[in-house]
Order: sequence, then C-alpha cells, then structure tokens
Amino acid sequence: MMKNLLLSTVVLLAIGTSIAQVSVIPRSAIPNNGDDSYIYVNNTILFVTDEIDLTENPTDTIAASIYLRNGAQLIQGTGTDPNTGTGSISVIQDSRSDSYDYNFWGSPIGVPTSTGNQNFGMTRVKDSTSLIGSTVSYRSANHNAKGSGMGTPDSLVISNRWLYRREANTSWIPIGSSSTVAPGYGFIMKGTNVTTVVGDGTTISEDANNQRYDFQGRPNQGDIEVVTDSARVTLSGNPYPSALDLNRVFYDEDNSEIVQFRFWDEDRSINSHLYRENKGGYGSWIPGTNDPNGTDPGFYTQPVFLNYDNSGAPTGSTGVNGAMTQRRFAPIGQGYNIFADSTAVNGHGMVPADPSNDMIIYKDSHRRYITEGIANSSQFRDQDNNDVSASADINDDSTTVTNEEGHPVSQVPHIRLNTFFGESHFRDMILAFPSGATHGFDRGMDAIHPMDAVNGDCYFIIGEGDEQVNLVIESVPFVADETIPLTFTVNQQTKISMEVVEQINISETAYLFDKEKNVYHEMTSETSADVFLEAGLYENRFFITFVDSHKSQRDQVIVNQKEAVSNVDFFQNNSAGILEVKNPEGYDIANAAIYDLTGKLVHTDQNVGTSTNFSFPTGNLSDGVYLVKLTTVDNISIDYKTRVFNKK
Repeated sequence: MMKNLLLSTVVLLAIGTSIAQVSVIPRSAIPNNGDDSYIYVNNTILFVTDEIDLTENPTDTIAASIYLRNGAQLIQGTGTDPNTGTGSISVIQDSRSDSYDYNFWGSPIGVPTSTGNQNFGMTRVKDSTSLIGSTVSYRSANHNAKGSGMGTPDSLVISNRWLYRREANTSWIPIGSSSTVAPGYGFIMKGTNVTTVVGDGTTISEDANNQRYDFQGRPNQGDIEVVTDSARVTLSGNPYPSALDLNRVFYDEDNSEIVQFRFWDEDRSINSHLYRENKGGYGSWIPGTNDPNGTDPGFYTQPVFLNYDNSGAPTGSTGVNGAMTQRRFAPIGQGYNIFADSTAVNGHGMVPADPSNDMIIYKDSHRRYITEGIANSSQFRDQDNNDVSASADINDDSTTVTNEEGHPVSQVPHIRLNTFFGESHFRDMILAFPSGATHGFDRGMDAIHPMDAVNGDCYFIIGEGDEQVNLVIESVPFVADETIPLTFTVNQQTKISMEVVEQINISETAYLFDKEKNVYHEMTSETSADVFLEAGLYENRFFITFVDSHKSQRDQVIVNQKEAVSNVDFFQNNSAGILEVKNPEGYDIANAAIYDLTGKLVHTDQNVGTSTNFSFPTGNLSDGVYLVKLTTVDNISIDYKTRVFNKK
C-alpha cells in the first residue's frame, strides 16, 4: 500500500510534473504516526528543480524513500542546493552477464551521509527480489558470484575478486566492500551464476543468467568533476539516476579535451576466468555533429574481440566481433572509458587541453529522459530480446530513423565498411561526410583507431610523420572522385574482403582503388572488394573513392561503339559476290575479319584505313551466315552478320 508522502514546499499532484523540492519523511518521525513513506514512480519522469531531502524509513521492508521502476528516472534541475538526508532512492539495472563476464558500471547513487554527492560502495547494491522488495547482498572471495534468480530465496553474493576501479593515472584498484568509488568514476564487476530449479523441480542447475541489481543510496546531482588520465583513458560512467546524453557531455565547452568514448564488450559464451581464454575488446563512439536536443545516434564501431595472455595483454584476434550496440544516451548504471587527450591530435583541429585543469564535468543539463532501448539509442548492453520501444524524451518529440534491424541510423551521409581478414576477424569502420568536415582532425566527427587487432588491421590516416593520426571513423568533405587513403597491415598472407554494409544518403557506388595494380573494386552490401596481400604494411596503395575512372573510359567506349555501329552500313551484294561497306564518318579501320559460324577465320584485311567506301570478296565462300568484325585503331568493335548466297 502507498504510504504517506510529505513534501517540503508543494503537494505532489502527479508524478511526472516539475516540482521545486522533494522531502520524504517516514510517518514514524511525525508524532502519533508509525508507517514508512515512499514515492513510487512508474514508467515516467520525476523532475525536481532543486534539492531532495530523504529520511530513512525505520524498517527494511520499505527501505527506500523513492522507487524508480519500469523505466522511471529522476532528473534534477538548475538548483544549487545539495541533496541531503539519510534516506535513499532505489533504481535497478540488469547485468545481462554471467559470473565470467565483466560489465563496466557507473553508480547513480552514493552513501547517504553528510550532504551532497558521496562515494559509492558495493554495500549500496542490494538484491532486487520483487517490485519494491530487496535484500542485502554479500561479498565473497570466491571466483564465482552467486545470484538470487530474481525472487528466489537464495542470497545475492558478489565476488570481490572482480571488483575494480581506476582513477586518473592509477592502475586497477580493488574495491572490496569499501565505499571508495568517487561520483562520476566507473568500476568493473563480473555478473553472477543464478541458481535455478529445472526438470522435475528438484534438480539444481548453475546457469549463466541475468542478475537484477538494486542500487540504493542518495541520488547524485549537480556538477560532478572527473579528472582525466594523462595516459588518455579514464574509467567513468553515467553518475545520475537518469539517462545521460553523451552528445551534450562531449560538446559542453568545459569538456573540450574529450576525443571519444570507448565501451567494453566480450564474448559471453566463454565460461572461464583465465585471461588467455577470454575474448573481448573496445568499441568506439563519437557524437557526430553537435545535436543537443536531437536524437541522432552518432557513430559506433563494433569492437574486435582479442585473445589475451596470462598478464592480460592482447595476443591476437579471435574471429569474433562485439555487438552493434546503441550508445548515445547512456542508461542508468552505464560505464565506459573516456578517451581524452587533446595533445594526441594537436595540429589537426583540436585545442590542446589545459594541463592545470585536466578534467571533465558532468552536469544536470546533460541529463535527458530517454527510456532504455535500441530505438532510443540507449542500451546498457546488447541482448537477444532488445527493447525497441518508441522514443520518450521530455525535450524532443522527433522520430528516430532506424534500419531494418531496428537500430537508429545517423542521417549524416556515410558508409560503414566491414573489412574481413580471412577467417580471423573483421574491422568495422565508418567514412562520413558531414557538413563542415575537413581533411584534418574534426573533433566529434573523427575517432582515433584502437589499433588492437594483432593479426591484421586497416585504418584511415591523416597527417604525416610524427603528426600522423590513425582513424577508425573519418569525416571529410564529399568529393566523388577524391581518393581517401586507407592503410592495411597483415602479419601473414591474407585474403582481405571489404564490403559496404551501410550506405546512408549517398547514391554513388563506393570503390576500393588499388593504385599499384590500377584496379577499381566495387563495394556494396552484395559485392565485396577482395585482395590477397602478403605480410607487411601497405601505405599509399589503397584508397576509397566513388568514381571508377576506368568505368568512365569503358562507358565512353560503349557510347562510341554504339555510334559507330549506327554510322557504318553493310550491303551483301550476292550477285556481284562482294560485301560492300559504307564508312561516311571515316573511322580508321585497323582490321577487318570474316568468320563462319564455327568461329573459323575465312578472310582478313589489315590497315583498311579511313576510306568511306570499301568491299570484301565473298564469291569464294560457301553459302551460309557469316560474322563480319571491323576493329578501329582506338579499339571500337563493329559487328555485322551477313548471309552469303552465290548463284551458280
């Protein structure tokens, strides 16, 4: 039953309306009352313009003061007062991973002590057992975590062995049971093995399954600063109990050092904790153009899954790639790496970062109410049964354009290229043509290449020498006949196949041009460009273009040939025993030949010349049908069939 709700300044009339402040106090704190109090928010937004003050309920049955359920989110406005109180919100997220697979997380809450945003620890993660019910979780030194099955009596046990954080300029730091994850920073955690009852109802089976985690604590709000790493990669995550628009984060003037976001994915079919048996990698996401109130999904390239040695260093590609996951709107709990180093591409359009202020700032203005799902460009992790519900956004009612698989597609003109390296793996790349793109580094439109495929790789390049930058996503002005450099590297003889798997707002056909062999390979979703390369580095040989200059030449030959055929007349004069030819345009005939129907050459003349009238003898030929073939000096072929009938 819904308990009393007391608000500090206004009475809540309808969840989803904007309210100035929220204060939730259990009735036990009021004389002559003794019940718990909470707000239940179902599939909508609770928007609060200023602070939230929550007082802890006295019983564990109703633990939280605010429950966000079925896609509900909490967004706070421009108020400057910090959140306070001993109470908590409750917000859930599914792991979609088993006890062998990592997820990257960002906590939406912290410990409800003191005032304002506080550190997060695993004691704030509970086991979601029902709509608002939860139980405490436990930590263990065991390799495998144990799930509850989302409602079964078993307790959630989280393995401490796989809990790590990493702040700026640090190595991996174990978390354990301590509250040491600062707001805005991320952490990694493996999932659980959920105990399920199967068969006759008595057999217990440990299966890889989804675990639902209940984050309970004080909601984060306001400006949250994250120091960026001089090594260029910072483990971070969505710090709010709402969706986070990474386009807004990226293009905020305080975050100009962000180059791109990278997301971890791995092969969830492998059940091993050994590095050498694991397969995984990072996908790259950039926002594309500055689109603060829109729904353009930006660009995401699928990660190449790699093998690793015992120390965790990549050793080679696996033949498997990560999923095509939607990344613009980071859902609640989403973690990722921020690639932030302006100096890495200095000289190519980037503004160098201020070394005295190497940090990015999350703000309430970066938050939007976007429900999690493919069609909303918001996925925590790819799954088999994806939610493709319609977009829900308090700021924008436009419809997102999707492809046949239901994935949102940027309408910026672009092609997506998949390059297969034999049976090893493929590299997913994007060549885009947005307005304002240059041949230098365009922040938000270009993405640095991960260069992590050991067996072979391909990449776009800009700059030269020490200023060369390798790209996995490149944006340039569209010029159909321009040749865009593409570099290949392979460690052994390899068949490379490149195809266009997505082509948006470009009508021209793409080609892979081999400059050394002067060959154009057409690329479509059904036609791949295939080349065989020996081990080595191939620079300045291969290019992407949208004009096959050879094709233009071939087309002109066809036009010329059609004109020649229409301009040259033949007359078989059987009474005179000759074939008469009229050549009024004066084509220079290099060769004239007559063949019978078996293909046998029965007559030939060389260097016929430009005469407007000439003839061939046919009186010595047997009666029948013959093929006459005239070839000009510029290789135009003029064919004619004639019937010879010599009267005796």
